[in-house]
Amino acid sequence: MRVLICIPYTGYVAPQAAYSLIPMACHARNMGVSVDMLPIGLSLVYTAREEAVKAFLQSEYDALLFVDSDMVVPADLLTRLIEADKDIVSALAFKRTPGYEPCIFKECNEQDAKFYLDYPKGLTEIEGVGMACTLIKRKVFETVPEPWFFPHKTMGEDLSFCVRARQAGYKIYCDTELICGHVTQETIGEGHYRGQIKNM
Repeated sequence: MRVLICIPYTGYVAPQAAYSLIPMACHARNMGVSVDMLPIGLSLVYTAREEAVKAFLQSEYDALLFVDSDMVVPADLLTRLIEADKDIVSALAFKRTPGYEPCIFKECNEQDAKFYLDYPKGLTEIEGVGMACTLIKRKVFETVPEPWFFPHKTMGEDLSFCVRARQAGYKIYCDTELICGHVTQETIGEGHYRGQIKNM
């Protein structure tokens, strides 16, 4: 298996995320997977994803792994996604803002998208997923027409891709036991202190 890892970013790659890519790549290579990395820095994430797919299709890779620049990935991420043997399969990430919903969707269409809040454990079919840590086989991009990631009016580039892929007959899966961390930044001020005092 030959995998191209794309890291789209819009000016900043979280150090924690960058450090986690090295053990993942090493583990995959030790398991016999050929791995290369392609960071793409553009002002719009959907443009970065489009460019990644174009580069991928001009290569000999079997699958494309998207890892967003704020994802901390486990070392066995890639090998476990490969072992799932699905055309589109993701690990589980969570929103980094309060609510912290899982970035997988039980319903996903051009009118609406609903978080899969009561997800089961293990490999689960879903209707949509954020592309933050998702492995996609070559045949998907060869079948789904361009543009792959251009956003619909009602949703972002990742769910727009999911809608197009499902319309082309592909199923989407998430291994909900394979968890990625979502890096955030928080500025601490007096409000945090006052809140802490109230809770003591």
